[in-house]
Amino acid sequence: MEVNCETDFVARTDKFRDLVSKLTSTVASATVVPGQVSNDDVSPQPSLLNKFSMETDNLDPFNEQVVTAISQLGENIILKRALILQPRSTEPPVELTAYAHSVGGASNVHEGVYLGKYATLLAYTSGAEEDEKEENIQTSSDHTKRQVTEEGVDMVEEDALERESFDTQNVSQEHLSRLICQHIVGYKPIKVRSTPEERQQAAKLKEIRKKAGTFDDGEEDSDVLLDQRFLLDNKVTVRQLLKEKDMRVLDFIRFECGVNDDA
Repeated sequence: MEVNCETDFVARTDKFRDLVSKLTSTVASATVVPGQVSNDDVSPQPSLLNKFSMETDNLDPFNEQVVTAISQLGENIILKRALILQPRSTEPPVELTAYAHSVGGASNVHEGVYLGKYATLLAYTSGAEEDEKEENIQTSSDHTKRQVTEEGVDMVEEDALERESFDTQNVSQEHLSRLICQHIVGYKPIKVRSTPEERQQAAKLKEIRKKAGTFDDGEEDSDVLLDQRFLLDNKVTVRQLLKEKDMRVLDFIRFECGVNDDA
Protein backbone atom coordinates (compact mmCIF):
# COMPACT_ATOMS: atom_id res chain seq x y z
CA MET A 1 0.00 0.00 0.00
CA GLU A 2 1.19 3.51 -0.79
CA VAL A 3 0.19 6.41 1.47
CA ASN A 4 1.73 9.79 0.63
CA CYS A 5 2.22 12.83 2.85
CA GLU A 6 3.97 16.14 2.09
CA THR A 7 7.04 16.10 4.35
CA ASP A 8 9.53 13.66 5.84
CA PHE A 9 8.78 15.16 9.26
CA VAL A 10 5.17 13.94 9.16
CA ALA A 11 6.21 10.60 7.64
CA ARG A 12 8.31 9.91 10.75
CA THR A 13 5.58 10.72 13.28
CA ASP A 14 3.86 7.95 15.21
CA LYS A 15 0.44 9.26 14.12
CA PHE A 16 1.30 8.84 10.43
CA ARG A 17 2.90 5.45 11.03
CA ASP A 18 -0.21 4.40 12.98
CA LEU A 19 -2.38 5.49 10.07
CA VAL A 20 -0.39 3.50 7.49
CA SER A 21 -0.37 0.40 9.70
CA LYS A 22 -4.13 0.55 10.35
CA LEU A 23 -4.95 1.21 6.70
CA THR A 24 -2.78 -1.69 5.58
CA SER A 25 -4.42 -4.07 8.04
CA THR A 26 -7.92 -2.83 7.17
CA VAL A 27 -7.48 -3.12 3.41
CA ALA A 28 -5.79 -6.51 3.69
CA SER A 29 -8.75 -7.91 5.65
CA ALA A 30 -11.50 -6.13 3.66
CA THR A 31 -14.01 -8.00 1.51
CA VAL A 32 -13.45 -5.61 -1.40
CA VAL A 33 -12.65 -7.64 -4.51
CA PRO A 34 -11.11 -5.38 -7.17
CA GLY A 35 -10.28 -6.48 -10.69
CA GLN A 36 -7.61 -9.14 -10.91
CA VAL A 37 -4.45 -8.21 -12.78
CA SER A 38 -1.37 -10.11 -13.85
CA ASN A 39 1.63 -8.71 -15.70
CA ASP A 40 3.57 -11.95 -15.99
CA ASP A 41 2.12 -14.03 -18.81
CA VAL A 42 4.63 -16.81 -18.30
CA SER A 43 4.08 -17.40 -14.56
CA PRO A 44 3.93 -21.13 -13.83
CA GLN A 45 0.55 -22.33 -12.55
CA PRO A 46 -1.01 -18.86 -12.15
CA SER A 47 -3.97 -20.50 -10.38
CA LEU A 48 -1.75 -20.76 -7.29
CA LEU A 49 -2.01 -17.03 -6.75
CA ASN A 50 -4.49 -14.18 -7.10
CA LYS A 51 -3.12 -10.69 -7.75
CA PHE A 52 -5.38 -7.71 -7.09
CA SER A 53 -4.93 -4.01 -7.71
CA MET A 54 -6.69 -1.09 -6.01
CA GLU A 55 -6.21 2.47 -7.20
CA THR A 56 -7.33 5.67 -5.46
CA ASP A 57 -10.99 5.40 -6.54
CA ASN A 58 -11.28 1.86 -5.18
CA LEU A 59 -9.91 3.01 -1.82
CA ASP A 60 -12.59 5.65 -1.14
CA PRO A 61 -14.26 3.52 1.59
CA PHE A 62 -11.09 3.84 3.67
CA ASN A 63 -10.68 7.60 3.34
CA GLU A 64 -12.42 8.42 6.63
CA GLN A 65 -9.29 7.43 8.51
CA VAL A 66 -7.23 9.63 6.16
CA VAL A 67 -9.46 12.68 6.72
CA THR A 68 -9.12 12.27 10.49
CA ALA A 69 -5.32 12.03 10.19
CA ILE A 70 -5.18 15.17 8.01
CA SER A 71 -7.01 17.17 10.70
CA GLN A 72 -4.60 15.91 13.35
CA LEU A 73 -1.36 16.34 11.40
CA GLY A 74 -2.23 19.50 9.48
CA GLU A 75 -0.85 18.14 6.23
CA ASN A 76 -2.41 16.65 3.10
CA ILE A 77 -2.32 12.86 2.97
CA ILE A 78 -3.24 10.74 -0.05
CA LEU A 79 -4.18 7.07 -0.02
CA LYS A 80 -2.77 6.31 -3.46
CA ARG A 81 -2.86 2.60 -4.26
CA ALA A 82 -2.74 -0.93 -2.92
CA LEU A 83 -1.74 -4.26 -4.43
CA ILE A 84 -2.61 -7.61 -2.91
CA LEU A 85 -1.10 -11.07 -3.47
CA GLN A 86 -3.48 -13.76 -2.24
CA PRO A 87 -2.17 -17.35 -2.20
CA ARG A 88 -4.57 -20.22 -2.64
CA SER A 89 -4.54 -23.33 -0.50
CA THR A 90 -2.13 -25.68 -2.26
CA GLU A 91 0.48 -28.32 -1.54
CA PRO A 92 3.29 -27.40 -1.36
CA PRO A 93 1.99 -24.11 0.07
CA VAL A 94 2.59 -20.69 -1.47
CA GLU A 95 4.63 -18.53 0.91
CA LEU A 96 4.68 -14.72 1.08
CA THR A 97 7.65 -12.62 2.21
CA ALA A 98 7.53 -8.85 2.78
CA TYR A 99 10.39 -6.35 2.93
CA ALA A 100 10.56 -2.57 3.23
CA HIS A 101 13.71 -0.50 3.01
CA SER A 102 13.74 2.16 5.70
CA VAL A 103 15.14 5.62 5.02
CA GLY A 104 16.99 7.79 7.51
CA GLY A 105 17.66 5.02 10.01
CA ALA A 106 14.06 4.79 11.28
CA SER A 107 12.65 1.40 12.21
CA ASN A 108 10.78 -0.11 9.27
CA VAL A 109 8.37 -2.25 11.31
CA HIS A 110 5.41 -0.64 13.07
CA GLU A 111 2.66 -2.73 14.67
CA GLY A 112 3.63 -5.68 12.51
CA VAL A 113 3.55 -3.70 9.24
CA TYR A 114 6.70 -2.96 7.23
CA LEU A 115 7.13 0.72 6.40
CA GLY A 116 9.56 2.35 3.99
CA LYS A 117 10.02 4.30 0.79
CA TYR A 118 10.77 1.08 -1.12
CA ALA A 119 8.96 -2.22 -0.53
CA THR A 120 8.57 -5.69 -2.00
CA LEU A 121 6.09 -8.50 -1.53
CA LEU A 122 7.26 -11.87 -2.88
CA ALA A 123 5.27 -15.06 -3.49
CA TYR A 124 7.20 -18.31 -3.81
CA THR A 125 6.79 -22.06 -3.43
CA SER A 126 8.93 -25.19 -3.39
CA GLY A 127 9.94 -26.74 -6.69
CA ALA A 128 12.68 -25.56 -9.04
CA GLU A 129 12.12 -24.01 -12.45
CA GLU A 130 11.01 -26.67 -14.92
CA ASP A 131 12.11 -25.00 -18.15
CA GLU A 132 15.82 -24.67 -17.39
CA LYS A 133 18.67 -27.12 -17.69
CA GLU A 134 20.85 -27.73 -14.65
CA GLU A 135 23.35 -24.96 -13.98
CA ASN A 136 26.43 -25.19 -11.79
CA ILE A 137 26.60 -22.61 -9.01
CA GLN A 138 29.98 -20.96 -8.61
CA THR A 139 30.53 -18.52 -5.78
CA SER A 140 33.47 -16.20 -5.42
CA SER A 141 35.35 -15.07 -2.32
CA ASP A 142 36.04 -11.68 -3.89
CA HIS A 143 32.45 -10.90 -4.91
CA THR A 144 31.16 -7.39 -4.30
CA LYS A 145 29.23 -6.95 -1.09
CA ARG A 146 26.27 -4.67 -1.62
CA GLN A 147 23.24 -3.17 0.05
CA VAL A 148 20.13 -1.32 -1.02
CA THR A 149 20.30 2.40 -0.31
CA GLU A 150 17.96 5.27 -1.10
CA GLU A 151 20.03 5.96 -4.21
CA GLY A 152 20.24 2.34 -5.37
CA VAL A 153 22.76 -0.36 -4.52
CA ASP A 154 25.89 0.30 -2.45
CA MET A 155 28.33 -1.46 -0.13
CA VAL A 156 26.69 -3.87 2.30
CA GLU A 157 26.64 -3.80 6.10
CA GLU A 158 28.79 -6.53 7.65
CA ASP A 159 25.85 -8.27 9.36
CA ALA A 160 24.03 -8.69 6.04
CA LEU A 161 26.34 -11.54 5.03
CA GLU A 162 28.09 -13.85 7.48
CA ARG A 163 30.77 -15.16 5.13
CA GLU A 164 32.84 -13.77 2.31
CA SER A 165 31.09 -15.73 -0.42
CA PHE A 166 27.38 -16.42 -0.52
CA ASP A 167 26.69 -20.01 0.56
CA THR A 168 23.16 -21.38 0.13
CA GLN A 169 23.82 -24.39 2.35
CA ASN A 170 23.22 -22.47 5.56
CA VAL A 171 20.42 -20.25 4.25
CA SER A 172 16.76 -21.23 4.61
CA GLN A 173 14.17 -20.67 1.90
CA GLU A 174 12.59 -17.98 4.07
CA HIS A 175 15.90 -16.16 4.53
CA LEU A 176 16.73 -16.35 0.83
CA SER A 177 13.26 -15.04 -0.06
CA ARG A 178 13.91 -11.96 2.08
CA LEU A 179 17.27 -11.39 0.38
CA ILE A 180 15.56 -11.68 -2.99
CA CYS A 181 13.07 -9.03 -1.84
CA GLN A 182 16.05 -6.74 -1.16
CA HIS A 183 17.43 -7.63 -4.58
CA ILE A 184 14.12 -6.64 -6.22
CA VAL A 185 14.17 -3.26 -4.47
CA GLY A 186 17.71 -2.60 -5.66
CA TYR A 187 17.69 -4.03 -9.21
CA LYS A 188 14.09 -3.18 -10.22
CA PRO A 189 13.13 -6.22 -12.32
CA ILE A 190 9.82 -5.84 -14.15
CA LYS A 191 8.84 -9.51 -14.36
CA VAL A 192 9.77 -12.89 -12.90
CA ARG A 193 10.80 -14.87 -15.97
CA SER A 194 11.09 -14.66 -19.72
CA THR A 195 10.00 -17.11 -22.37
CA PRO A 196 12.59 -19.36 -24.09
CA GLU A 197 12.21 -17.22 -27.21
CA GLU A 198 12.93 -14.04 -25.26
CA ARG A 199 16.02 -15.63 -23.70
CA GLN A 200 17.31 -16.69 -27.10
CA GLN A 201 16.78 -13.19 -28.46
CA ALA A 202 18.55 -11.66 -25.45
CA ALA A 203 21.51 -14.05 -25.91
CA LYS A 204 21.80 -13.09 -29.59
CA LEU A 205 21.71 -9.38 -28.75
CA LYS A 206 24.34 -9.86 -26.05
CA GLU A 207 26.61 -11.67 -28.51
CA ILE A 208 26.19 -8.90 -31.08
CA ARG A 209 27.06 -6.27 -28.48
CA LYS A 210 30.13 -8.25 -27.40
CA LYS A 211 31.40 -8.45 -30.97
CA ALA A 212 30.77 -4.72 -31.39
CA GLY A 213 32.64 -3.99 -28.15
CA THR A 214 29.64 -2.26 -26.55
CA PHE A 215 28.90 -4.82 -23.83
CA ASP A 216 30.49 -4.72 -20.38
CA ASP A 217 30.61 -8.11 -18.65
CA GLY A 218 30.00 -6.37 -15.33
CA GLU A 219 26.81 -4.62 -16.34
CA GLU A 220 23.32 -5.73 -15.36
CA ASP A 221 21.47 -5.85 -18.67
CA SER A 222 18.32 -7.78 -17.77
CA ASP A 223 14.99 -6.61 -16.35
CA VAL A 224 13.95 -10.27 -15.73
CA LEU A 225 14.35 -11.30 -12.09
CA LEU A 226 15.59 -14.86 -12.72
CA ASP A 227 18.21 -13.70 -15.22
CA GLN A 228 19.70 -10.98 -13.01
CA ARG A 229 22.96 -11.38 -11.11
CA PHE A 230 22.23 -11.76 -7.41
CA LEU A 231 22.51 -8.66 -5.24
CA LEU A 232 24.96 -10.20 -2.77
CA ASP A 233 27.01 -12.28 -5.21
CA ASN A 234 27.30 -11.17 -8.83
CA LYS A 235 28.87 -14.50 -9.81
CA VAL A 236 25.49 -16.25 -9.71
CA THR A 237 22.02 -15.49 -11.01
CA VAL A 238 18.80 -15.47 -9.01
CA ARG A 239 17.71 -18.47 -11.10
CA GLN A 240 20.74 -20.47 -9.96
CA LEU A 241 20.19 -19.69 -6.29
CA LEU A 242 16.53 -20.62 -6.45
CA LYS A 243 17.40 -23.91 -8.16
CA GLU A 244 19.92 -24.70 -5.44
CA LYS A 245 17.24 -24.21 -2.75
CA ASP A 246 14.44 -25.93 -4.73
CA MET A 247 12.45 -22.69 -4.85
CA ARG A 248 10.27 -21.07 -7.48
CA VAL A 249 9.16 -17.44 -7.49
CA LEU A 250 5.55 -17.08 -8.60
CA ASP A 251 5.20 -13.31 -8.56
CA PHE A 252 6.30 -10.14 -6.82
CA ILE A 253 5.15 -6.60 -6.15
CA ARG A 254 7.64 -3.74 -5.96
CA PHE A 255 6.64 -0.37 -4.54
CA GLU A 256 8.54 2.89 -4.73
CA CYS A 257 6.68 5.83 -3.20
CA GLY A 258 5.89 8.49 -5.75
CA VAL A 259 6.57 6.19 -8.71
CA ASN A 260 3.98 4.18 -10.61
CA ASP A 261 5.29 0.83 -11.77
CA ASP A 262 3.44 -2.24 -12.93
CA ALA A 263 5.62 -4.88 -11.34
